[in-house]
Amino acid sequence: VEAKREFDKRARGDRLEQLYEAAYYYWYNRLRKLKRGKTADLEKAAAVDAAFAVFRKEAVKCKGQVKRGEMKLTDFSSWLIAEQTEIDRLMGD
Repeated sequence: VEAKREFDKRARGDRLEQLYEAAYYYWYNRLRKLKRGKTADLEKAAAVDAAFAVFRKEAVKCKGQVKRGEMKLTDFSSWLIAEQTEIDRLMGD
């Protein structure tokens, strides 16, 4: 909990971190909903969990590219939105 508070304090003015955190928690909460809901679907949850792992790895890579100036923040934001539609597709929304 303390680490989360420290991160939030550091990232407050950093748009890159804000975008990443919002996307990460969007995925995390969708996965959590699958695992803990009244109609828990463990098979679908396993597929979403695997996709989440891929998302996290790629997002960290893209975040590094933005920090190094190899990718624009707007491109990163667009990519995150596209990935959000992927989780929605996997969820069946």
